[in-house]
Amino acid sequence: MTKEEKAIKGLKDILAEATETNNAVCYVTSDDADVLKEAIKALEQEPRWIPVSEKLPNKNGKYLTTIDRCMGGKCVELLDFALDLFKIDKFDFNDKKGVSGWYVYDAEWGYYEVDNVVAWMPLPQAYGTESEEV
Repeated sequence: MTKEEKAIKGLKDILAEATETNNAVCYVTSDDADVLKEAIKALEQEPRWIPVSEKLPNKNGKYLTTIDRCMGGKCVELLDFALDLFKIDKFDFNDKKGVSGWYVYDAEWGYYEVDNVVAWMPLPQAYGTESEEV
């Protein structure tokens, strides 16, 4: 069980105890408060789609994106994001100095910017990278 799963289980236990006793007021001990803080952190870290109108990534890297295709369709693609496209390739992005954006590399055409991204999310951790606890 991961740290996040333990935190969420702890939160569920606290809420179950409060509802079993039909208490309108639930007293939280300092141990419970720590469990609640960990559960909140875990829930905040849960991957979710982030609209590009709300926020862009704060570091270079690969992200899962939703792209708005012509004719109104949407698709999911793995794209790279750069805080400064010019630093990726000064020839293909010669007019993009200091401009952030989504891009891909094509072996025939080189780098090009993708401008129809509507939402993104960080990639999940690879399976088995967290410590396995029972």
